Amino acid sequence: MILGEESLKRVPSEFVVQRDDVANPPAFFYLMDLFLKDKGFVEEHMESLKKLHPRMRLWFKWLMSSQKASKSGLFRWRGRLENLDTELNPKTLASGLDDYPRATNPTHQEYHLDLKCWMMMSSQVMSKFDKIVNTNNLDQLFEELGGDDYSEYSFLKENHWDPQGQMFADYGLHSTDVYLKQTLYRDQNGYVQSQTKREFRRAPKQQFVTNAFGYVNLFPLLLKQIPPNAPELEITLKKLGDGNATWSKYGLRSVSKTSPYYGAKNTEHDPGYWRGYIWINLNYMALSALNHYGSVEGPYREMSLQLFTDLRTNIINLISNEYNRTGYVFENYDDSTGMGQGTRPFNGWSSLVLVIMSGDFS
Repeated sequence: MILGEESLKRVPSEFVVQRDDVANPPAFFYLMDLFLKDKGFVEEHMESLKKLHPRMRLWFKWLMSSQKASKSGLFRWRGRLENLDTELNPKTLASGLDDYPRATNPTHQEYHLDLKCWMMMSSQVMSKFDKIVNTNNLDQLFEELGGDDYSEYSFLKENHWDPQGQMFADYGLHSTDVYLKQTLYRDQNGYVQSQTKREFRRAPKQQFVTNAFGYVNLFPLLLKQIPPNAPELEITLKKLGDGNATWSKYGLRSVSKTSPYYGAKNTEHDPGYWRGYIWINLNYMALSALNHYGSVEGPYREMSLQLFTDLRTNIINLISNEYNRTGYVFENYDDSTGMGQGTRPFNGWSSLVLVIMSGDFS
């Protein structure tokens, strides 16, 4: 809610009145997944959990209906502006990843990988939540709840895995060659003005969005939706650790260095935001996932553990070095220099470094 004179001044007018079909990432389900795995926590807070359960169920039901895509079982973030020719890639603010590259031409026939993974994880949490609040034998239930649920993985792979690009990806009406073109014109008073519009060198077509490998492509890994023995896990881990893709000596960058969107402005005056910078919240999720895959049986266990160890060291060094240099914790960090950027002091998700330092991801 945008309330109060000060808040109204800081928020663009188009975002003051909020749409009731626009959802944000259901990150609370990510926390609930951790809570519900802790038998001691469940026992201590059972009464509160029983009160919370119907509200979580209602929220989940709304997400399932409001965010569904044109194809059953797939999902689409709302709020992308169609026919927008002033942005290199129309923003997807609802996803929390703002200008992260998606299909160049928003339509109702696009499917978003990260949202599909959020919904898979949320569905698993609600299934577990339903059983917990209705059981008469918590000890027996926790024994039965032991394994992870990969029942939806084949559907995820069928619809979001690009066998040619060898990656999980969004799908939609997409051009692999767009650019911003500046033109001059005279206004009604005869003065020369400039305007920047998007142009296409290659016509868009329905396809996977594979020319911007980054955080979104990692979501099946980040939310632990890939079976530990799946070959797609090995491929994704190798891409994560590739210095030309997401890996840097400071942390995981948001978009691959080889992508045309890497560091690219979205408009004439709108610099890249989720187009290369290192964000600690997504690096935390990556570390949690690598720790998970490094602790379960599977052929890629050692690879996961090594990536976990190296990434954890890089993130701790990144934030501590910048804090010692400047006295601040930052919103995000430059993947080339390690210098802090954006809002400061930023004690939001960047404070996850304390959890990362503790090594406790449970």
